[in-house]
Amino acid sequence: MKNLLRLIPIFGLVLILAFCAGSAFGQGNSGSNPEFVLFKYYNSFPGSILPITNVYDSLGTIYFKAKPINGSPFRTGVSIQSLFEGPTTVDSLNATLVFRTGAVKQRNRMAITSQGLVGIGTLTPQFNLHTVGNTHTTENSGVASTLTKPT
Repeated sequence: MKNLLRLIPIFGLVLILAFCAGSAFGQGNSGSNPEFVLFKYYNSFPGSILPITNVYDSLGTIYFKAKPINGSPFRTGVSIQSLFEGPTTVDSLNATLVFRTGAVKQRNRMAITSQGLVGIGTLTPQFNLHTVGNTHTTENSGVASTLTKPT
């Protein structure tokens, strides 16, 4: 009984913290313009925050996971990652948004650069829409055309 009485203040503190955290998270991520923010930084020693400098360092990744069957671990279906492009200025941080898919190993499928260039099959598009590999398009008239890489 003594051991249980000692735990009451701890349980009370846990309940208070859970309530405060729940309120803060619920209010901070709701309303007309909710935000979810990830911060990336490097520490060289305690109290020192260094800027990001390495091209293609990850600024953060969002994973979409689920359990495929009972008893199995969670598996990633798709992910979205932000990669640092460099260089930086006081007012800007250039980054590429990468969309990944893959059942066993996540593979880069599409990228959108800080300049708005879209790459399919490449992380470094050179055009508004840059594809690597075969493409298939359908015109408004319903006529399909297939473009293949010249040999």
